[in-house]
Amino acid sequence: NLIPAGKSYSIEQVTQDGFLLNTYENNDVSIELYQERGTLKKIGSMNSSKYYWYTDMQMAPDGSHVLAVEHPMDGESVVAVYSTADGMRKLLYQTARPISSVRVTPDGKQVLICTVSGTQVTENQDGYVEDDNKVAFIVTILEI
Repeated sequence: NLIPAGKSYSIEQVTQDGFLLNTYENNDVSIELYQERGTLKKIGSMNSSKYYWYTDMQMAPDGSHVLAVEHPMDGESVVAVYSTADGMRKLLYQTARPISSVRVTPDGKQVLICTVSGTQVTENQDGYVEDDNKVAFIVTILEI
C-alpha cells in the first residue's frame, strides 16, 4: 500500500525521486513526495477550509522545488513555488482569470502560465473590440 489508509490522493507527476502526490486528509490539502522505501515527505500544505485543491503540480528538473497552482475558495488562483528542502513557499502569480496550464521550462528557471480571458480582444479601425464569441489565452512568462 503506497498511501496510508484514510488519505485521499492523486498522482500528479512521476519524478526520478518518486511520485508527486496531491493529498487530502482531515481538512489538510498537501503536496507530498512519495519516495523509495515508502516514505512520504510533505512539501507544502493548506487548510482546506480556505483552499480547495492544488493543480498543475510540477517538480523542477533538478528536484529543488515544486510549482503548484492553488485554488482558494475566494476564486483567485495562485501560482506558488515550494522548496523541496524546507517547504518554503514563494508566491509567483495571482489572478482572477482561470489558469488553464502551468509549465516549468526544461532548465527550471522560468514558468509559463496560460490563463483564459473571457473574451478575445481584437483591434480594428475603431480601436480595440471585445468579441464574446471567442476565448483568448494569455501566456505569462516569469522567472522562478
